[in-house]
Amino acid sequence: QLKRDLSMQLIPLKKFGCIVTEFNLKNNNEKEIFLIKNALHTYKLIIIKNQHPCAELLIQFAKVFGNIHIFPLKEYHHPKYPEILVISNINKNGEPFRINHVGNFWHSDSSYLKTPLHITMLLSIVLPESGGHTLFADMEFPLYSMSQSEKQQIIGKLGKHEIKWRYKPTLEDIGKSIYEIQESIESKYPPVFHPVVIRHPLTSKELLYVNPGYTSSIAEINFEEIKYTLKTLFNKSLDNRNIYKHKWEKGDLLLWDNRSLIHMATPFPSDQRRMMFRIGINEAVSFYL
Repeated sequence: QLKRDLSMQLIPLKKFGCIVTEFNLKNNNEKEIFLIKNALHTYKLIIIKNQHPCAELLIQFAKVFGNIHIFPLKEYHHPKYPEILVISNINKNGEPFRINHVGNFWHSDSSYLKTPLHITMLLSIVLPESGGHTLFADMEFPLYSMSQSEKQQIIGKLGKHEIKWRYKPTLEDIGKSIYEIQESIESKYPPVFHPVVIRHPLTSKELLYVNPGYTSSIAEINFEEIKYTLKTLFNKSLDNRNIYKHKWEKGDLLLWDNRSLIHMATPFPSDQRRMMFRIGINEAVSFYL
């Protein structure tokens, strides 16, 4: 348990991540903000307990870490604050309200973009009685478990990331064929290529940058070998020793570094309610070196 001569406390978890207690989004100081920003890259995941901010305060706090990235699909925006993506299964007037079943596969947020999302902030608003957890995996870990020859096979290679296989149809897609939908998605979000091994611009650590959700292939590897190579990399990433399960509590506010971690949401009973507010943040540095 780390004390910094402040009421705020930073409590590291066993694998990675850090719990922050005695912190107030409304009343804080520069030293607390400095410590939290540093802790984010040191521990990769920050869990701030007992936060119940209004939307304006949440947005204000997000700006401390960088520029807010507006989610491109407007139908998922908060009705008053486009900076906030609403993840919810709560019906309004009998109709589905906002987005549901989001992120229920292993991924790094927006890796399918040329400039992926640096940081994700997620606040619990309404929680189900069971399930609805979030799993995280540390992408520094698999590189340590590789032999030097295994690493040499992937260093310098580029991974192909694309969203078309994970796209969820909207009302605008009614009447279109699967081919037309995928063609439209690919024109808006063409595949991008990122190094399979990246270096973090702030910590200089090497990280594996592939994920089962969006990484579909690796350039310069024989077609027959791609499936095996990706499966091997995913298996190393998702070793049970490398996974942290966050069991949400009301008022939990999480921030994580998308270079360092991949994550996924777990299922929950369909008759239970869940609502989360998400804000995407890009820092003033490059995504990777």
